[in-house]
Amino acid sequence: MLPAQVGWQSFSTRRSCGDDVGARRFTEREHPSAGFDKSRECATIFEKLNVAMKKLATHEQQAQFIKAVAHPTRLRILEILARGECCVCHVTAVLDQRQPYVSQHLMLLRGHGLVLDRRDGLMVHYRLADPRVTQIISLVRGVLTDAGFQAEVQPVPDGPVRGCSCPRCASQ
Repeated sequence: MLPAQVGWQSFSTRRSCGDDVGARRFTEREHPSAGFDKSRECATIFEKLNVAMKKLATHEQQAQFIKAVAHPTRLRILEILARGECCVCHVTAVLDQRQPYVSQHLMLLRGHGLVLDRRDGLMVHYRLADPRVTQIISLVRGVLTDAGFQAEVQPVPDGPVRGCSCPRCASQ
């Protein structure tokens, strides 16, 4: 239900039923529920607005999630982290990219709740926040394969990575 359908021309700056800043209330004669309890009427209107806003937020959140995953580098980072926790220098070495570029993508993934970070001295380690992210990637890859597209997936190295100075690679 849109704000205009519940009697508001604008609800952007409206904070409570008695505050008419930025919103025009119907006068007693124009309002279809004239004579009703104002506080009850106001509560009902705000409930309807909240339900409408939550539905919009749900679709907006889904779109933001898809946007966050919809980049080749971020997909590759998620595939690397699916193997387990990695430090930034390890992800940078696997991707053969500059550290600031990788960190920006990791920051975006962290901001959308897809990865979690842990600091260990100067090293920052990342891991998947939810393992179901790998299922989403596999599902998308399967849909594309079924549609006739060939998925070209670069393997994620298991052992030490050339150019990585993390303890994980240095110990092997």
